[in-house]
Amino acid sequence: MQTLIRINFKTLVITAISWLIFFGLSTALYAQSDNLRFELVLSLGIPIYDFTQDQDGFFWFAADHGLLKYDGVNIKSYHKGPNSISSDYVRAVLDTNDALWIGSNGGVDKFDKKTGTFTHYDLALDDPTSLNEYIFTILKDTSGVLWIGTENRGLGKLDEKTKTFTFYTHNPDDPTSLSDKHVKVIYEDTSGVLWVGTHYKGLNKYNKDRFGVDLRSDQAKHYKLRWLKKILALIRPYIRFFRPKKSDIEILKNDTKFLTKSWSGQSRST
Repeated sequence: MQTLIRINFKTLVITAISWLIFFGLSTALYAQSDNLRFELVLSLGIPIYDFTQDQDGFFWFAADHGLLKYDGVNIKSYHKGPNSISSDYVRAVLDTNDALWIGSNGGVDKFDKKTGTFTHYDLALDDPTSLNEYIFTILKDTSGVLWIGTENRGLGKLDEKTKTFTFYTHNPDDPTSLSDKHVKVIYEDTSGVLWVGTHYKGLNKYNKDRFGVDLRSDQAKHYKLRWLKKILALIRPYIRFFRPKKSDIEILKNDTKFLTKSWSGQSRST
């Protein structure tokens, strides 16, 4: 089901723009001492969880009320339906060369932008007793494999031919397993290594079906926002910065003042 609405673009993307500034200017934020100032123009009242711009210049937004597409003038909304997204509660959106991938609490949907058709990938096919659950993040790595971060099933890897997922989750008896089943963010570095940020038990390094945990729960429990290069995982009112090459951590706390730390280790309040 699709709905076409006309709306002031600024009212929709104010939240997204705030995060775009963090993504695009993250290096400048810590390399320089200039303050960032934000102006709230208007508020639409619709949470925006993720967004992307495709190769044609269209913006796509993951929202509480469906998938939204902005063409420069109008916003088209896609809602749950037979040939549409599987849930109106959309949390992740990813653009690739051939398709748009959508993650929601109904599973994963692939949208063919040329034909306008949707293909649904059900997380529960391998376990009929299991309910679909929230998908927080989607990544397609350099080898073409699609990965998803889920609420309770850990890290999922999609086989597009069979439309099935392989899940990597926490196993208390296996020290090489994922540290937590609640995956919030996935990132691939320039070496092809997958980094997996979890809600409760820190950061994992994944390589060839093995997980190495870099930040365990005893270190991470007080820092509820985790940073991995230019990726932010929204958890609670803290930001943690982890630099893989130096293996050190920087912390920002959202108090009355915004504490910044430069890469040299010096800190200043703004």
